[in-house]
Amino acid sequence: MAAQTPFGATVAHGYLTLSLLPQMSYRSLPHDDPGAGMALNYGLQSRAAPGAGALGLARSRLVPSSARVDEEDWGRQVTMTATIEREDGDKPVCVAEVVYRYYRL
Repeated sequence: MAAQTPFGATVAHGYLTLSLLPQMSYRSLPHDDPGAGMALNYGLQSRAAPGAGALGLARSRLVPSSARVDEEDWGRQVTMTATIEREDGDKPVCVAEVVYRYYRL
């Protein structure tokens, strides 16, 4: 059935693509803060899916950018713009503002 769609192949749905963000962004986030007791994937500020994701066996990559760090009395909140691109794609698969929280113990 996927071959009969306008995409011509299997496409990863938006929530599957979003579920990859925590693992794909692991190297882009700080992990060596001795004052941080617990890290939490807090959620998304916004999300868009301008292009079709994971057509066939295309490789995907995360391009992190514009991280904002807000200091709070409970710890730190990091908001990162995460763009997921696919190999040979003309548009990003997903662009999201992802929020992580680092709570002090």
